[in-house]
Amino acid sequence: MKTKQITLLYLLLFSSSCFAELDWIKCPNVPTTNDLYDICFFNRDTGIIIGQWGTILRTIDGGENWNLINNNELSYLHAAAVCGEQRGIIVGDNGTILITNDAGLTWIAETSGVYGNLYSVWMIDSNRGYTVGDYARVFYTCDAGKTWTKKTTPYQGSNEIYVGVVFPDARTGFIASYSGKYLVTEDSGNTWTTKEILPPLNNLCTSSRYNWPCRSYDISMLFYLKPKILFLVGCIDELTGDQYGPTPKTALIYGSGDMGQTWNDELSSIDSSSNYGRRISDVFISQSGYGIAIGNFNLRYVTNDSGKTWKKLNAQDSASNYWLNSLFLFDSTLGFSAGDSGCVFKLQEINLLVKPRQNNIKDNQENIYAQIFRNATRCGIRIKFTLNASKHIRIDLLDLLGRNRATITDGWYQPGQHTILFSKNQVIKGCYIIKTNFSMTRSKILVSF
Repeated sequence: MKTKQITLLYLLLFSSSCFAELDWIKCPNVPTTNDLYDICFFNRDTGIIIGQWGTILRTIDGGENWNLINNNELSYLHAAAVCGEQRGIIVGDNGTILITNDAGLTWIAETSGVYGNLYSVWMIDSNRGYTVGDYARVFYTCDAGKTWTKKTTPYQGSNEIYVGVVFPDARTGFIASYSGKYLVTEDSGNTWTTKEILPPLNNLCTSSRYNWPCRSYDISMLFYLKPKILFLVGCIDELTGDQYGPTPKTALIYGSGDMGQTWNDELSSIDSSSNYGRRISDVFISQSGYGIAIGNFNLRYVTNDSGKTWKKLNAQDSASNYWLNSLFLFDSTLGFSAGDSGCVFKLQEINLLVKPRQNNIKDNQENIYAQIFRNATRCGIRIKFTLNASKHIRIDLLDLLGRNRATITDGWYQPGQHTILFSKNQVIKGCYIIKTNFSMTRSKILVSF
């Protein structure tokens, strides 16, 4: 006699803004323990991670495996950019410029006209780009990184360290410095003006032992999202008592939605005590509007609306014990993060019904295999199933009294893969049960949206 089982999936659906989370899965067998500083991808399968002592890791299978690329470079590599299907560039200490024309498999050193430590690079197209670094140095290339010309800025020769450069188009560019200075050009980098976007800090000092300001900005990077969104991230450092140097005090995200004309403190509405002792090292927002900001240990913020609102996550996963330096997101379902001691994490959509032992959610008699995901984009659920033969599929949403509140689907499906999206906006807030007309032995899962 055939036995039917009903799959129960408890969902908490809230009427307020919904912030999705991703699973952070540590990549095994990463062939380095060096600190890692930046990530970029040529396509969804091929990408690189760079770091200490000339470290270059490369994947060609979407991050499932990472291989160490042999090169003769021993300098710290700080930033990377892709400027074509196969072309990329890396910059680092001691004027290091590395170029690839085969999607990161081999690298050529180019040092003409470049010196000092370089911390950021931006390519406008396959030939034109900028790199910035210590002592307020700015260099420009128009031949894909083979030669570089030095550009003059207001802080030339000072101790300012430029940590971020962005050029939304060939004429308009922005530079951010470690101490919070912000520069703008509207003539292709020939002239630069300074703008004050961060409020002055109260520097009442409680220690006279060292020649450091008691409070100072510590900017990590500058991020640009088309067409007009900019973000500065980092922290405010503080020196008190007899400390040997400034330490992070308060995490910082400043955002602009009008190409840098006005700026807002994006974390002002979030409990500042939860940010104490934290530093944001990177932020990445995909074109879908889903983004994450990361920092030391379990510091993590998430946005679903291109950074208009942020929520602090109380991360308790395998990544929460690491200092993370870099982040890359394809969309709300896939990304990567890397940090100190060679840690690499794959960020992927949470699978609410994971592939279990002995075909736990496969119905051999009905020829169906199903998975249910938390849907980050629409703040609901995404149901994927594969059929080996035509079948009538019905999936209902019940309340806890067993009453049908919505029918997710009811119809015949042909053999192959199918995806159903269900938004939380289709029902009122509350707890619900998913009922299917096919057998799945995974019984109960509690999630929150």
